[in-house]
Amino acid sequence: MAKLPTLKNLNTEEAVRRLNSYKKVMFVREPISRFLSAYRDKLEKPLNADSRAFRRGFSSRIKGINAAELGVQNAVEFNVTFYDFISYLGNPRNKLASPPEEHWRSVNELCSPCTLQYDFIGRMETLERDRDYVLKHFFEVDPISYRLHTSTNPTNSSKLRDDYIAEIPEKRMRALYERFRIDFDAFGYASPLS
Repeated sequence: MAKLPTLKNLNTEEAVRRLNSYKKVMFVREPISRFLSAYRDKLEKPLNADSRAFRRGFSSRIKGINAAELGVQNAVEFNVTFYDFISYLGNPRNKLASPPEEHWRSVNELCSPCTLQYDFIGRMETLERDRDYVLKHFFEVDPISYRLHTSTNPTNSSKLRDDYIAEIPEKRMRALYERFRIDFDAFGYASPLS
């Protein structure tokens, strides 16, 4: 990602030119599956160098524990459950953007679909079909010649979603839904309360 230029790295004239002339494509994912994937990848799986650094920055915040006050040097020790994580995300007092964390910020906030005129918004749930459409209509290439690479870090979140949310009380799910309602509504995803 560091090699890809972003609009903020361009002067205003060039950024506007690209916004007006480039095709803009965005892919979205059902919010609960997206959050579960972030949880499983960053907070649930066995520790490695990447997850250790991530947990150090977020575990105590998610648990609502001030590690400095407790004298805890290594916040990796805090076991964050999916219930803790959903409670954290659903609490409007928590600033999810400080530091910016793309794994659980609103897609509306991250990608500005109400401001930018996207040419296509695809869904992860229909990735192959939507990818084929983009390749065929925007790049004029035969989609059959492009294979999707399988994830090197699958979390199987879409398949496990219902098992995980079964443990979450309706009050917590309602708070999460209210906080991320724009992502559910804007992209046509059903409420997790139904």
